[in-house]
Amino acid sequence: MTAAALAGDIDWARDAGERLASAPVHSALEYLRSGGERLYWWARVLGGDPGAIDRIDELPPTPHTRRTGSGMWFALHAEALVAASRLDDVPALLEHAETFAQTTGQRYPDAHRLLVCAEYQHAADHPAPAVQDTLREARRVAATQEATTLITRIDAFATDHGYLPARR
Repeated sequence: MTAAALAGDIDWARDAGERLASAPVHSALEYLRSGGERLYWWARVLGGDPGAIDRIDELPPTPHTRRTGSGMWFALHAEALVAASRLDDVPALLEHAETFAQTTGQRYPDAHRLLVCAEYQHAADHPAPAVQDTLREARRVAATQEATTLITRIDAFATDHGYLPARR
């Protein structure tokens, strides 16, 4: 499900989440289930389900621990809030994601976090050059990580919203 979320494939994430939700509960692996549930509701929000953002708000808060995936979830949660036009909490979530990466060294979701930052900047009517700079940095990080699917997402966002190509 992580790959689906980073790729922005909401159908894949939603379908995997539905299978996860219908699977029998095994308490030893419950922590994996909670992450999958978060990704499922993220996919529902990005897929246009108006009630899904409320379900995310009802989930237990993400612990600020070193658990793999926590940093990614902060950015995914921020992305869901942007998609739902609820921008107030987005900066704090993106800051949590960056702090998590700095603290743990878990940098795999950095390009996605930067893409979400650009999405937020766009939604909050930040100056176009600021959005463009963030998109360039997101693309640079994605290229360094050889994250071609994220490069495609970054370029699509830049094109769809009238920004210059994000290439550096």
